[in-house]
Amino acid sequence: MAEQGLRTACVTKVFPTRSHTVAAQGGIAASLSNMGPDNWQWHMYDTVKGSDWLGDTDAMEYLAREAPKAVYELEHYGVPFSRTEEGKFTSVRLVATLPNLAKACCAAHLRCR
Repeated sequence: MAEQGLRTACVTKVFPTRSHTVAAQGGIAASLSNMGPDNWQWHMYDTVKGSDWLGDTDAMEYLAREAPKAVYELEHYGVPFSRTEEGKFTSVRLVATLPNLAKACCAAHLRCR
């Protein structure tokens, strides 16, 4: 919205990296492929399976496909992500992923300190 010339503000009672969303999850599932093989389709399938096939699959596809762009956009806005010594996003294995996808589905880790 700010990029479109609209005035925006982010208001919080606590330091942004201590807000509920960051503290609750600590990561954003996105197929960044920066620390090994990853694919948005694996993330989509895991989300569909996790919803017991009751969710809106079109929305899940869009979410999985666009997640990497969203991570980079959040980085551009100043959201702090943990990084490796080489400067790559730190990826962590998602707890709820299917066993055969656990090596593939990763989340960009938010720095919560």
